[in-house]
Amino acid sequence: MRKAIDLLESTRISSTDISFRTGYETLSSFYKAFKKETGISPKDFCKMIE
Repeated sequence: MRKAIDLLESTRISSTDISFRTGYETLSSFYKAFKKETGISPKDFCKMIE
C-alpha cells in the first residue's frame, strides 16, 4: 500500500492504473484495501493532498 500512496502523492496516474501497478486485479479490490489501510478512499486521499 505504501507504493500506492507514493504514486498518489507524486503522480497524476489514475487510480485504475495504480491499482494494477500495485498488484490488484480490480479497482474495487484496490479501493477496499486502500480504505481499510488508510481509513479513506483513494479519491478522498487525492483531494486531501491537493
